[in-house]
Amino acid sequence: MAERGGYFYGSYCSGTLVEDNWVITAAHCVAAINEDYSSSGAYFVIRGDLTRGEIDDYAQVIDAIEFPSWNQNTMAGDIGLLELSGFGIRSIDPMPVNDDNVTNGWVGDDMRLVGFGITRDNSNDGDVKRTADVPVWQYDSAFI
Repeated sequence: MAERGGYFYGSYCSGTLVEDNWVITAAHCVAAINEDYSSSGAYFVIRGDLTRGEIDDYAQVIDAIEFPSWNQNTMAGDIGLLELSGFGIRSIDPMPVNDDNVTNGWVGDDMRLVGFGITRDNSNDGDVKRTADVPVWQYDSAFI
């Protein structure tokens, strides 16, 4: 966390803007938002480099919703939604959601993963956007 202009900020979790005022993220992130930021407020931020204070756009999170069948023990269904205030984010286009069913045809194809996550436990390097192309090896009803 860093302090700027009287506010503390830092990365918490990644998410994908899918509508101007809706973000898909992980249910474990939603649970943490509801627990850690319910009184002070959470924001969805579009940014360049947070370590240099580059914030391109932001909107306050007004609701954080866990997938109803998310299982914290197995991490199955680790999906959540964030509802953003007002008009949400309009400075970038939302990402279309892939609604294709996963099939055997996906096995061997690469999926691009994008996020600001840390690289290891207790690390403080989550302010860097990373990508990785990872092949689909197998899938089931909960995981790819």
